[in-house]
Amino acid sequence: MTDGLWELNKIGDQREMKKIFFTSFLLISFLITLEFYAFATEERLWNFKVYLDKKEIGYQNFKLTSKPNGSNVSIEAKFDIDFLFINVYSYRHNNREVWQDGCLRSIESKTDDNGENFFVLGSAQNEDFTINSQNGKQRLKGCIKTFSYWDANFLNSTHLLNSQTGEFSPVEIRKLGNTEINVNEQLIPAVHYQISTRDFEIELWYSPDHSEWLALKSTTVDGDVLRYQRI
Repeated sequence: MTDGLWELNKIGDQREMKKIFFTSFLLISFLITLEFYAFATEERLWNFKVYLDKKEIGYQNFKLTSKPNGSNVSIEAKFDIDFLFINVYSYRHNNREVWQDGCLRSIESKTDDNGENFFVLGSAQNEDFTINSQNGKQRLKGCIKTFSYWDANFLNSTHLLNSQTGEFSPVEIRKLGNTEINVNEQLIPAVHYQISTRDFEIELWYSPDHSEWLALKSTTVDGDVLRYQRI
């Protein structure tokens, strides 16, 4: 009888040890997973005040979340121009993009340009990228990129997708040279580029190693200077 009780206790102890071991294994696996995602997920922000000539008119913010299988980008812009306390122009833009291996995989954007509404919906499947917008439906081939200023690799592009209108337009991008630029009241070295399209020109500044987008400037059709100041 005593031997039987001892055997039963032994079996009970073994079951308890297995239970403890299994629980410990799950806990360790969970902690390792958390640590993996903590290190594997990286978030970067580019926040800009936007000026029209010398007047601040709003902001545009960019958030890039990098993950092991790609990146998510969210963009929000809000501009307002007032004259004698009356709003004469407003602009709202929200955009969500998914990237993988340097190529756009999907896009969803909505824009209210002073009462004129735009939308862009796009997704990649195999070698095709299908876009739906207010201009209709189109199918593109190859690695598609938007005007992804945060990633200096886009400077090698010959065509770019406009995330507001859905147009896929030819671009000419050239390096203007090395210079210095004022960022947060500090004069820092920068590399200066110009992007030319059929409709507009944009100037961009990057850090010498191209890891940081520093500033943007463009001239409107009315001759006003639109300027992004990093904050």
